[in-house]
Amino acid sequence: MTRILLLEDDEAFAELLAESLIIEGHTVDVFGNATDALEALKNEKYGIIVADVFIKAGGQYRQDGGIRLVSSVKQIRAEKIPVIAISGGFSASKPSNVKETLRTVGANAVLAKPFHPEDLLNLISELTKLGK
Repeated sequence: MTRILLLEDDEAFAELLAESLIIEGHTVDVFGNATDALEALKNEKYGIIVADVFIKAGGQYRQDGGIRLVSSVKQIRAEKIPVIAISGGFSASKPSNVKETLRTVGANAVLAKPFHPEDLLNLISELTKLGK
């Protein structure tokens, strides 16, 4: 299966996502900020990245989230790594500038929270097949 880099600041949600991915046979490394995730990306090989767009620390949004991670992937890794951006900052049914920005900086897919873990698993399957 696939080794997944997961960027998510909500520890309970990260644990839920990681559990559902592990049950399906994936390996998951969870990070709470882009700085740590980018460091891991320099040293480890990942098949896909799942990144929360907006990261909070101490109740404040930080610029150490998914947009930073997604926009930096190409600078760190020569090989193309599929990226799924996730966020509660927009709705699945409404157009959003955030979605366009994420696609512009390199996200292959965008999922609005809340989503069913099956939706994430389907996207992972689809994107990893395209990468092979």
